[in-house]
Amino acid sequence: MISTAVLTTIRDEYREFEFTTEFDENGIIHLKHDNSNFLCEISRGEKVILWFSLLAVISKAVTGNIKFVLYRPFCCLDTLKRIHIAEFLKDNFDAGQVTIIDSKREFEAIVNM
Repeated sequence: MISTAVLTTIRDEYREFEFTTEFDENGIIHLKHDNSNFLCEISRGEKVILWFSLLAVISKAVTGNIKFVLYRPFCCLDTLKRIHIAEFLKDNFDAGQVTIIDSKREFEAIVNM
């Protein structure tokens, strides 16, 4: 499930690339392109979007009630991506499952959702 979420998320931005995911012996995921780790190549904003996808997978895979506290999740995103992430959170998490700590400026784009 994690590999599928990672590949789905990253393919939106890099359609012409072929990716694979691998987990090392410590359980850390590696995004590979041409046998090189590609995670260091993507922007901070893309990493945030990837991170949200992983949280959604974790949320769906866990049995029981799990809560997430996100500190400044929108700080690396432009306005359009903030809106998309806010919609994603609303569609993929239950009410009260996610608590966001952020500045007023970063919420302005999504306040009327």
